[in-house]
Amino acid sequence: MKISQRELILGWCTGLVLLTGMTYWVIHPRLAAWQEMRHYHQAVTEQIKLAQRLVDQRPQWVERMDKLRTSVDRHPADRDVTADYLRLLERLAGESNLTLIKRNAQKEKAFGDLLELLIDCTWEGELEALVRFIYALEKQSAVMDMEELTVSLVSGKDAKLKGNFVIVCIYSRLSPDDAASQPAAAGAPAETAPGPAGQSPTNSSAEPAETPAAETAE
Repeated sequence: MKISQRELILGWCTGLVLLTGMTYWVIHPRLAAWQEMRHYHQAVTEQIKLAQRLVDQRPQWVERMDKLRTSVDRHPADRDVTADYLRLLERLAGESNLTLIKRNAQKEKAFGDLLELLIDCTWEGELEALVRFIYALEKQSAVMDMEELTVSLVSGKDAKLKGNFVIVCIYSRLSPDDAASQPAAAGAPAETAPGPAGQSPTNSSAEPAETPAAETAE
């Protein structure tokens, strides 16, 4: 049987379509797997580069951690400092004319020999009061930082603002050996009692001065 040119062309086209379909059916899954492997390889390469940068920066991080350890407050191991930090925040807010509507202290978390205390606060006040509070917070000797600050307008009061923020307190605990060698650090700082008018304050724990012995009559 003689095949016409038209049938030959149709046969070639049909074979080409079948070959293309089979090629796609076989290669497409492998191509998708190869692309996924390529993306995975790129992600792993980026992670390796990041890890290498962290390793190279290790001396800097160690130096910063040592500075942080020497700058944080050290408290006795059995002392709950939550109330102290809450009172400090209330005092700073009062001095800055900022109202702390709510203060919620979380449980302290340990990170090695450093401890972290988070205090969730809801505040209300003017922008100037908030700026003064943040400045006063930065000036404290205690390591305290503000995170997750939110600000919104109080309805009906153009100058009033409200929002939330989290105060992060970092400190450490005295070891038993340190507590034994530093008994004064076990409690709150000693208070000074005011002296008479015109004189400097005197420490309430100071020993009384010795009185001169009476002279005996000859």
